[in-house]
Amino acid sequence: MYENGMRISEDNIKIHIANYYNVSVQDLFYSEDVDANATETA
Repeated sequence: MYENGMRISEDNIKIHIANYYNVSVQDLFYSEDVDANATETA
């Protein structure tokens, strides 16, 4: 639910998730490179 914007996580949860994936909180939640409405094309 976090990834599609339907819920807003608390900072400690964001840090925990970022640490799990070995990325920064900024990269995980605030990246401007990701288009949430994009779909993959084959």
